[in-house]
Amino acid sequence: MNMLADFSELAPAYDAGRRGYPDPVVDMVAQEVRRKVRKKQLVLDLGAGTGIAFGELKRRGVPMIGCDISYPMVSSPLAYSRMGRRAVVGAAASLPFASEVFTSGVSFGAFHWFSDRGSCTEIGRVVARGGCFCVVHKTYEDDLSHAVSSLFERYTGALSGKSDYNPVGALASCGFGPIKVANFPCQETYSIEELVAYYRSVSRWRLVKSCDREPFLYELCELAHRERTGSLVVRDLDISIVVAAKPK
Repeated sequence: MNMLADFSELAPAYDAGRRGYPDPVVDMVAQEVRRKVRKKQLVLDLGAGTGIAFGELKRRGVPMIGCDISYPMVSSPLAYSRMGRRAVVGAAASLPFASEVFTSGVSFGAFHWFSDRGSCTEIGRVVARGGCFCVVHKTYEDDLSHAVSSLFERYTGALSGKSDYNPVGALASCGFGPIKVANFPCQETYSIEELVAYYRSVSRWRLVKSCDREPFLYELCELAHRERTGSLVVRDLDISIVVAAKPK
């Protein structure tokens, strides 16, 4: 899959269906990176997208720079309202920054795209010694998620997710450590329209052929209606936070 083309196409729908992160999750990440900030140093938000997490951390006093592979993502009106001119276009495998220029880094919901050894080595290069890199990842654990994954597989033939995704192992193999992990079980609520917008913003949506999209959405709505409570769909998920220290 062409990751650049993928997210460039999804950019218009991204904010319509994407949720932010609960306050305890953002608070924990902010505390981890803020205490390592030194004078005139910044924190990197890698895979910043439209700046959802960037805005939350900035509001907590964290000095941020966003980086994303997709220009349409970081240049959208909502992205500009959150990040202003503090966002650049760049790939994780070849970051456009000097070595150790960031006191720490974060990645919210994107690290699975660049958890390869080359990208993790680049992250280690730009994060200063004594800093850290925080990875936040959502895993949906409700019946609807499993049903929709099967729906995508039927329409595209592509299996869901990255079965080998292991952020702890990926960062440890590139010299980060010690590494600690925290988990936050929580819930998100969606209207049917918001749920449709969410699934139209995920990468697998691009794999659904144009001629199949209308029947796909019809089946998606049928699944959502069966799972809803009143007018809303309640989704169970687990949010993991990996905090990997870079040795001094």
